[in-house]
Amino acid sequence: MVAHFDRTGGSKCPGIFSSYIRYLSVPLGYQLWDKKQTKLEIAAGMVRCAMDKIGPDRQVFLLCDSWYPKGCVAGLVDEYHNLDIICNTRIDTVMYDLPPARTGKRGRPRKYGERLSPEGIFLESPETGDWKIGVRPVLTNLWGERVVYALVTLPKSGKGSRRLFFCTKDPESIILDHGSCENKTIRGYGKENAKFLPIACYSSRWNIEVSYYESKTFWSLEDYRVRSRKGIERLVNLECMAYSAMTLLPYSDEAFSCYKFASAQETRFGIGQQIQASIIFGGFVEKLETVKKSCALIKMVEYYILSGFKNIQKL
Repeated sequence: MVAHFDRTGGSKCPGIFSSYIRYLSVPLGYQLWDKKQTKLEIAAGMVRCAMDKIGPDRQVFLLCDSWYPKGCVAGLVDEYHNLDIICNTRIDTVMYDLPPARTGKRGRPRKYGERLSPEGIFLESPETGDWKIGVRPVLTNLWGERVVYALVTLPKSGKGSRRLFFCTKDPESIILDHGSCENKTIRGYGKENAKFLPIACYSSRWNIEVSYYESKTFWSLEDYRVRSRKGIERLVNLECMAYSAMTLLPYSDEAFSCYKFASAQETRFGIGQQIQASIIFGGFVEKLETVKKSCALIKMVEYYILSGFKNIQKL
C-alpha cells in the first residue's frame, strides 16, 4: 500500500515549484499472502487500517488497477463515507445506462437502462494532455445500484486502444485545489472541465511503481536473506519506514530542504553521508581512550587548539 500526501513545495531555488502543492508517494506497509485470507480480504484490511488512522474528515481516494475493484474492496465505499475509488478496469466490463424514468404503469420498474459499450460513450478532446476523454454516469455489477462514473480514454493520435476507468464519486464534486497543484495535467483539466479530474488523479498511481523501483534499487529491498514470512514482513516494513523517513525529511526539517526536488540516489547519498559523519563524530571521544598511542593524538589536538588560541590573542 502506498499513500500520497500533499506537501507545499518550498525550494531554495526561485521559480521551481515554489508555490505549488507537491504530492509525495510514501509506502505505508506490505503484507504477504498466507492463504488464510484472500488477497482481496488482505487489501481491504489494509485499507481499513489506513482509514481508521486518517479519520472521517478527509477526502480519500483509493487508486487501483483492474484486479482490485471487486468484492470486499469495491464494497469499502459503503463502509466509509469519505472514501471513493478511482480505478482502471477491463474494457469489456459490463455497464448500463441509468434506468428510465417511471411511466406510472403497472409492473416492476427497470433497475438498469440499456447496456453500454465504451465505443458508445462520446469522447471530448481537452486541450490538456494527450487523451480524448468521455465521461458518463453508469451502473455496473461491481457496485450494484450505486451510480458510478465511467471514463473512457483514447490517444489523440488515434494510435492505441480505448481504456476504461470508473470513479465512484461525481467528478465535479471532487474537492481539489487544482490551481495550486504542481501537476500541470491536474491544473489543466481542472481549469477546462472538472469532470476530467479523475483521470489526472489516477495518474498518481504510477508513483507506486516508482516506489517499488527505488526500494529495490537504492534500498536493497530485493536482497533480503530471511526465509520466514514474519521475518520478511518485518524487514520489508522496516525498509518502508526508512524510505518514508527519507522522503518526508526534506519537508519536515529545514536543514535537509535542499533534497526536496533531488533524485532518490542523491537524497540517499547525501543523508547517508551526514548519518555516517554523525556516527563517527559521536563515537570519536568514546573510542579515543582505547586508541593506541592516544597520548600523541591528544597532544596533537591540544597543539592545534592552543595555536589557534595564541593567534587570536595576537589579533
